[in-house]
Amino acid sequence: MKEEKISIRTDLAIEAREMAGDIKTEMEGIKVIVQKLDDLKMHITKVQVLNEKGVNQIGKPIGNYVTIECEGIKKNSFDEKKDIVEAVSRELMKICNWRDKTVLVVGLGNQNVTPDSLGPKVVSRLIITRHLFQEFEGMTDEVLQKVSAIVPGVMGQTGMETVEIIKGIVDTIKPDFVIAIDALASRRTNRVNS
Repeated sequence: MKEEKISIRTDLAIEAREMAGDIKTEMEGIKVIVQKLDDLKMHITKVQVLNEKGVNQIGKPIGNYVTIECEGIKKNSFDEKKDIVEAVSRELMKICNWRDKTVLVVGLGNQNVTPDSLGPKVVSRLIITRHLFQEFEGMTDEVLQKVSAIVPGVMGQTGMETVEIIKGIVDTIKPDFVIAIDALASRRTNRVNS
């Protein structure tokens, strides 16, 4: 009987790096920075895939991947959620200069399937402002950013690949940044909802 090898799937760069070897050991083409915020019981891990060697090592495209883990979010307390929101906000500010930029937020997933509904739920809670800049030119507050959003659904609902929908929107409105929000697969149960 032929023995089949089981492949463990993950969407997270941190887990792809862990599967490639001890995360504390240096790996060519990969840079890992771990920040522990003990007072918040939070870990922020940044995995940078620097070049093609890094791509080949962990199977993720060149780029920066940030994973924020906080056990306290499972408590469902306002303070814990506030800490997570602030941490995500800080990390986004480090990546992008938002001043006077247009942002498209894409809520990926199927809003009718609970484990896949994170993206649509987040988009439903955003304050969308791009239209205000168009309708009330010169009257908008300087602290507002131009934010638009889309929940494109999934191929089973639309008959189109999500990337086709997003590309069409990006080609039309030409945002400076696209933030895609999606529920990701993890190989560790302790990372689920963390």
